[in-house]
Amino acid sequence: MIESQDGWLVSCLLSANKFGALLYRIFASGERRRIGEMGHFRQFMTLFLTFLLLAPSTILLVDAGGKTTSNLCRGCHGENYGAYVTLSQFSVPAEVGVGEVFDVSVRMILSGNLDQSIASYWRVDTDVTLSSAQNRFSFSPATYTYNDKLPGDVVDITWQLTADQGTGTDTLTVSVYAIAQHFSRTGSDQISLGVEVMPPNNPPQLSQPSFSPAQGDANQLFDFEVIWSDSDGDMPSYLRLIIDGNSLPLSEANPGAEDPLTGARFVSSSMTLSPGHHTYFFQGSDGEAGVRLPLGDEVTQGPNGPLTGVYPGPFVGSPPALDNDSLSPLVGDDTTNFTYSITLLPSDNPNGTMVSFWLDGIDSSIQPVVIDLGAAGWRYDFTVQLSAGVNHFHHFTATNSFGSVRYPGGIDSLVGPVLVGDVLSDASLSPTQGNEKTLYTFSINYSNPAAIEPSSVAVVIDGNTLLLNSTATSPDWMTTTQFATQTLLDVGNHNYHFEAFEGGRSHRVPEVGEMTLPVMRFDSDPWLESASILVNGTEIFNSSSVTNNSEIANLTRPIYLMGTEVEMRITYRDAEGDEPLNISMMVWIDGIPNLLQRLDSNDSSQGQVWGFTTTLTVGDNHTVYFTATSAYIPSGSFEGARLREPLSESTSIPLPTIAAPPPPNVPPLLQPPSDGRLMLDPFAGAESDNYSFLVEVVDADWMPENQLEVWLELDGELYTLQPVGSSDHLNGTLFGITLQLSEGEHSHRFGARDIEDETTYPESGMVSAPTVQANMIPVGELGDHRNFISWAWWLVAVNLLLILCGLGWAGVTLREARKVVYQRGVRKMAKIFSDFKEESNIIEENSQKEISDEVWRTKQPDHNLDSRHVSSTVDADILLTELGGVDARESPLDSDQKELLDELQIDDPL
Repeated sequence: MIESQDGWLVSCLLSANKFGALLYRIFASGERRRIGEMGHFRQFMTLFLTFLLLAPSTILLVDAGGKTTSNLCRGCHGENYGAYVTLSQFSVPAEVGVGEVFDVSVRMILSGNLDQSIASYWRVDTDVTLSSAQNRFSFSPATYTYNDKLPGDVVDITWQLTADQGTGTDTLTVSVYAIAQHFSRTGSDQISLGVEVMPPNNPPQLSQPSFSPAQGDANQLFDFEVIWSDSDGDMPSYLRLIIDGNSLPLSEANPGAEDPLTGARFVSSSMTLSPGHHTYFFQGSDGEAGVRLPLGDEVTQGPNGPLTGVYPGPFVGSPPALDNDSLSPLVGDDTTNFTYSITLLPSDNPNGTMVSFWLDGIDSSIQPVVIDLGAAGWRYDFTVQLSAGVNHFHHFTATNSFGSVRYPGGIDSLVGPVLVGDVLSDASLSPTQGNEKTLYTFSINYSNPAAIEPSSVAVVIDGNTLLLNSTATSPDWMTTTQFATQTLLDVGNHNYHFEAFEGGRSHRVPEVGEMTLPVMRFDSDPWLESASILVNGTEIFNSSSVTNNSEIANLTRPIYLMGTEVEMRITYRDAEGDEPLNISMMVWIDGIPNLLQRLDSNDSSQGQVWGFTTTLTVGDNHTVYFTATSAYIPSGSFEGARLREPLSESTSIPLPTIAAPPPPNVPPLLQPPSDGRLMLDPFAGAESDNYSFLVEVVDADWMPENQLEVWLELDGELYTLQPVGSSDHLNGTLFGITLQLSEGEHSHRFGARDIEDETTYPESGMVSAPTVQANMIPVGELGDHRNFISWAWWLVAVNLLLILCGLGWAGVTLREARKVVYQRGVRKMAKIFSDFKEESNIIEENSQKEISDEVWRTKQPDHNLDSRHVSSTVDADILLTELGGVDARESPLDSDQKELLDELQIDDPL
């Protein structure tokens, strides 16, 4: 027995079965000291037993619903509230591992007398037991704390359990049994919660790492995957791909279709990568054990040597780069060896790159000599002899698996060398490349030491002779004179040569063979237009919304909830009807590429609409731009035109702000008033009574801007309720209304509605109350008359019986009633009715209505703490007359009855 600092006595008994039983005996020290000081403990016990005699015989529920707890002694001790016991806040983990040590706790509220004005607190013995349904745990002794707050004691009890008796599901049950030491009134409560003992965790496994494709360019989309296996059947709590140190999430390839016991495939989102070699590894966890593939110290072989803790990943290449062209010598004749040189820069691999030398518009097919320049790259030398009389032109190309490059770019060409030859020289074509709309200029120089004028100078194109005209007005034939002409050519490759005739001789450039001119199809660049961002079919941004990236964060954007679909559209146009390159139509959302899908069947000359629909993550700075590549590759080029919308790489189109969804609405809770007031007062009464309806409403997620409606549904009619006192919807606001009701049986229920949900109390059905009777005494008058006793109502009932049964039976009843009434002091009753006959206004003399037992019932004055008086409209003289014609001056008692009154020392009431 341990006494706390403020005088409470607590005894603790631990049961032998290791589950623990906690015994509490609680007694108010203030009362104990008071009794000790007076030395009247026996008097106290007498008082105690007297209160017990007044206790009800039925044990009610603590809170009238929901719990299994019974009151120990509610309504006893002179109608003061007694002790009760209840359990709450049972804390048990949902899962524990084998061998794990954990705590289980519960709160027991053991209350004494709930009326703080009464100092009598009663001893209560309490056992608290924790039990295991499947016996999967061993238990340590219980520990407890309590706060000694009168009139109730809050006791927190804790057990330490060890999961050392097998695996599987178990149920922990905490039970309390309490017995009050007066009349052995008992109470109990019980709470159960499930707990699962998990077997030892087996670490997960990763296998079959892969990626595809093995290589690509900067626009290539790469995918990674790995197989997750777990012998416990656990899915990953997280699983990520770490590529070049950047962590990316993986998702299940076939959600719900694969079992981790046999292996579930997880994949990454498609991604683009920067140029170069990449490395990667996978890392994940089942929530308890981590896994990494490859291991951190595992050595793998990469393209440039050993790697540790990572796998070699994709190679992202780029088109080759050429620079530093040269020609040697710059002057010569048709016997001179001329060397054309170009340098392949070191960003590329020469083993996979082909460098070509194009002379006079034709691939020369000359095999180069490759010289390693170290850090500067590789030099390619092409050596050739040239025909005299021609102004030769050339360019270089380089091609690898990631693209091609032309040097110089576009359609320009390099010229040289200068050759010394016959009367014809400097044959040239300008431009060296073009399309069917290009005006080509063919020219050649003529000079003759003998000053002989040529009979004709011409260019022969595809066998058709086209005469050239002298560009000089007064030519000197001994000096150089230029002949030229201009023409349009059809699309295709054209062969041509120059020829001149003078003095019966002919001259040709080149001396043998033909020169070639490729004429390309005219092609205008395609373009992207009409960018559009739509939500629910409504356009919120378009091409006019293009904003500089440095300013885009300052825009005001519409806000949508997470999960809202956002559609992005773009139109691709090409005047010549060229299609976009396959898988080149991309939308870049926050820098991540996504393939657009064709939304119509239009020709590109009409405009093709492409779209992509997705949901965005929560955030307020999303941006988008579009890219495409034309499938048409002009001659002399190695890729189609690349497009971007918006054009500038420093600009983007904004996307809407995405907000997290609000938490689900918490419906309003209707409950009885927490201050102890009744939801309906009175439950029965007269028509003149005021009936008060009260309900407490708690709206856990109420906001000031939200409306809360509360109403009373009474007999099918709705009444709006208003707050009673201060409003605090979050913690509970009382709503009420006071009404006067008509006679009859009424039914009601309460209702409340917030912005989303509606609730009622009770949830179903109606409460059958109040009962209103026209002849019922108003409740307000029940406490005004303290001499009224229940026997008067019996007399009234007799009176009604006489009226209903007729005069024959009335005579018999009269004689019996007179005898009984006078034996019990009827004379005093009649005098009481006579004293208050002016007040009576309730019961009519010939009333035929049934009188409610609830209204007429009252307690005997000897046992009643609050005696009551009710006035009556029955006239005393009339009553006595109906009971046998006795008037106020007559005494119908016989001699035996008078002797009985004398022995009892009771005066004749009349």
